Amino acid sequence: MDMKGLRRRISAELCRVPTVPALISAAVCLVLGMLVAVSGKGYGVFLPRSTVSVILMGIFWGIFYAVIGFALGCFLFAGDGCANVRGEQTALLFLCTLVLSYTWTVVVFKAGNYLMGLMVCLAVLACLLTLFFTLRKRYFVSGALILIGCAWIFYVIYYTFSLMFFHL
Repeated sequence: MDMKGLRRRISAELCRVPTVPALISAAVCLVLGMLVAVSGKGYGVFLPRSTVSVILMGIFWGIFYAVIGFALGCFLFAGDGCANVRGEQTALLFLCTLVLSYTWTVVVFKAGNYLMGLMVCLAVLACLLTLFFTLRKRYFVSGALILIGCAWIFYVIYYTFSLMFFHL
């Protein structure tokens, strides 16, 4: 597919999606993620030099939550998102991805359990890849946004590995 065809496909798909509900979905996911991140007492995490600061982690997690929330909004409000059983299963997979990604922050920064954090990251990556292969043909924009989320989760896996080996 050439660039002009790709641009036409993206604009045609975005025309089907009501923007306000998709943005509200992104904002709700972002607010929930930030509430989980600031709740409770934190575990003292000493960061290796090869990782970004905790402040940048919060910013990037916020972007991740907003991107996944917007992809969920694009899927749900595109007109036929949850019209069948497969659509309901895909929406449930989106919610599992979000809940697992919220859980990572609690497991790593609040409980200090890095092995469990790594397992949570791998579960989130499995959910994201399943979503990508489910959505890539019919919901191109949501599939592309899921790939952005996959890139972030690859970094989070590296981050969790470095925390795990740094704290041995």
